[in-house]
Amino acid sequence: MAIQSRSTLLVVAAASALALSGCVTVNPNQGGDEQTPPATTAPLQLDPTTPTEPTLESPAQAPPQSASVPPEVPAVWTDTLEQVSTGVVKISTGTCDGPGLLGSGFPVSDTLIVTNAHVVADAAAVTVGQAAATAEIIGYSEEADLALLRVAEPVEGHIFSWAEEPPRLGQDVSVLGYPLRGGLTSVQGVVSSPNARPEGFSDTARYVQTDAAVNPGNSGGPLVTIDGDVLGVVFAKGVAGSAGTPVEGTAYALSYQTAQSIIDDWATAPQSVPLVECPVVPGVPQPTGDVPLDVTVASDHESAAAVAQSLALHGDAINRSQYDAAFGLFTPSMQEQMEGVEVWREGLLTTYWQELAVLDVSGSGDTLTARTLVRTTQDAADGPDGQTCSILALDYTMVQDEQQGIWLINEVQEREDPRPC
Repeated sequence: MAIQSRSTLLVVAAASALALSGCVTVNPNQGGDEQTPPATTAPLQLDPTTPTEPTLESPAQAPPQSASVPPEVPAVWTDTLEQVSTGVVKISTGTCDGPGLLGSGFPVSDTLIVTNAHVVADAAAVTVGQAAATAEIIGYSEEADLALLRVAEPVEGHIFSWAEEPPRLGQDVSVLGYPLRGGLTSVQGVVSSPNARPEGFSDTARYVQTDAAVNPGNSGGPLVTIDGDVLGVVFAKGVAGSAGTPVEGTAYALSYQTAQSIIDDWATAPQSVPLVECPVVPGVPQPTGDVPLDVTVASDHESAAAVAQSLALHGDAINRSQYDAAFGLFTPSMQEQMEGVEVWREGLLTTYWQELAVLDVSGSGDTLTARTLVRTTQDAADGPDGQTCSILALDYTMVQDEQQGIWLINEVQEREDPRPC
C-alpha cells in the first residue's frame, strides 16, 4: 500500500526530547575490545517493609451470555474508560546522544503494542509502560506512520480490539494517551469526517478526522469508541489551512480499516527492524550481548512510570556501553558536577545494571525524588569493597526539563553503604 509522506499542514503529535513538543510545524507557504557481561544473580529481594509493586489487573471477565441476552455495553464514558485506560502505555525512546521521543501506544495482544513510526524512528532504545519494558520493533511503515512493538513479558492491563463498524459522522470518540509530558488523559470529541482526505496523504488509506484535542505525546494512542474499540491510531493535528490560517479542532487518526490489516500482517509475519547502533567509542569495551534490565515500580505517584522510564533508559545505556546516551540523561548541572562523560564513565566500564526497583516517588511540580534500589554486577576492581554484585540504595533527584520533555537526573545520594548481593 503506497501512502504518501506527512502533509505540510499537520504537526506530528509526539513529544520530543529535543524540544518541548517534538512537533515539526511547517508553514504550507514555505517551501574495541570485547567484554563479557557478568552472570545474572538471584533476583533483588526488596525490604518487606517497602511498598510492593501495584498490580494493574485486567477488567474482570463477564460470565458467558446466553444467546438470547446481548452482552452488556457501557452506556457512559466513565464505564468505558474504567475498562480500557489500564491498557494505554507511555513509550520512551533513547538515542545515541541521550533522550529521544515520547509517545503513546496500546496493546493488541499481551506482547504486541501499536504506536506511530515517528515515535520510534532513529531510536537506539525503546521502553514501554509502567515497568519500562524493553521493546523491539517488528513492524515499521514510515508511509503509514505506523509501528508494531513486541515486549518479552506479557503486559498488564486492558488488551484492545479493533472496531467492527466504520466510523460515522458525529460519532462520539475519545483520544487516550500521554500528552505534554503528563499522565494519562482522555479527551472526548466526535468524528468530524469518517473518510477524511488530508492534503498530501494517500488516496488509498483511510483516515478519521476528529475535533478531540490532540497534543504532543498523544502520538500512537488509540481513538476509541464508547464501546472501547479502536477506531484509529492518532498521529497528527492540523495547524494551518491552505492559506496559512490557523485551524483548531482538527486532528487525524489512521483508520482501523487501514491500520488493522497492516498490524495483522506484521503480527503473522514479523519484519524485525533493528534499533540504531551507536558508534563504538575508542577505548570503551563493548558488551558481547544484551544485558536485560528488570524494572519494578512500587509507587503510585502519577509520574512514577515516567521517572522509571528515564532511569531505565539511563541504566540500559550503561549496559550497552553507550555512556554518552547515559550521560545525556543528567541535567547540565549534574554533567558539570561529573566533570564530563570521560571522567564519569571511569570505573563503570565493567558495570551492568541488573535490576531497578523504584520504591517510592515523592514531590510535585518539576522536581521529584525517586527512592530506589539498584542491583549491579561488575568486576571486583570496579565494585565497592571488591564486590562483584552490589545492591545500591539510591535517592535520585529528578528534574523535568521543559524543552526536552523528559525527567533528568539532577542529583544522586546513597541512603546507605552498598551491600553485597
